[in-house]
Amino acid sequence: MTLPSVSATAGPQSVQQRALPRQSNSPVSKPASVSVSPVPSALTGFHDEKLAAWTNTRSPLIHFKPSTVSAPAISTPDQTPADTEPVSHRTPAQLPDATPQDDPVANRQRQIAQRALAEQRRATERHLQTMTRVLGQACVEIEYGLRSYHQLQGWMSLEMIEKMRFRAQLAQQGRPQESDGQKPMNVRVHRMRLQRTPSQCYESSATIIVGNRLRAMALRFEKHRDRWKVCDFELG
Repeated sequence: MTLPSVSATAGPQSVQQRALPRQSNSPVSKPASVSVSPVPSALTGFHDEKLAAWTNTRSPLIHFKPSTVSAPAISTPDQTPADTEPVSHRTPAQLPDATPQDDPVANRQRQIAQRALAEQRRATERHLQTMTRVLGQACVEIEYGLRSYHQLQGWMSLEMIEKMRFRAQLAQQGRPQESDGQKPMNVRVHRMRLQRTPSQCYESSATIIVGNRLRAMALRFEKHRDRWKVCDFELG
């Protein structure tokens, strides 16, 4: 098959005539229009649901969840459960001592305070022993009429002074009248004992020599307005 030759002198019009197909006299039918059907709505809904599900389930790049984390209490062999207990739930008696035990200044101050407290207690006991000796002798002398019960004011409570006055009256009524030479003048305290009670009071006992007789007396001291007084006594 041979191609038709085209002369060099042929113009562009002749080339166009040979290149184009030969037109016929029959009417040319127009190309049928192509109709594009829309995408079914089911597919579109399925795509939207997938996109929404992917968007909702996608986790953010930085995910922060506020939470309070309490560090567990670490107990050492030297610690007890009371030491690891939260401070807010512990009583003052359970709280550890804030002063280090090896602090020389704190130890010195503690020793001075303890020494001063012990000296104050010894001074109180010496004072109460003196009161026991004086009151023991005075009460016996009041019974024998050698002393007035008014001298007990300031040493005993009002109830005890009234009790001593009543005892003196009974003793004088039951005893026959004696001359001054027959009254027992040798009254002295032989021995005594003092002890402290849990209620911060003191109790003392004394043995009193009256002539050739021995009598016993017990007293109880309580502090009223910074002063020790006898709140109860028994004389035998």
